[in-house]
Amino acid sequence: MVDLGGKMAVLWQSYGARVDNVEEKIIWCAEIGLERRDGDEMWGNAEWSDVVLTTIEPCNFLDADVLSVTV
Repeated sequence: MVDLGGKMAVLWQSYGARVDNVEEKIIWCAEIGLERRDGDEMWGNAEWSDVVLTTIEPCNFLDADVLSVTV
């Protein structure tokens, strides 16, 4: 996840068809708009999501801590 000026982007992977006996990796991204309600509740709305990369090349996500988002 990353902070996009008060919005949050989330990346994840899924798997698709096999190409030359190698499984296709699909990287997705969603942009989530955040708002604070009643002072202590945080609500989110998925504003956009789509595939951002499809590859059969080896790649991995790095493990990282969650970044904070200020609303």
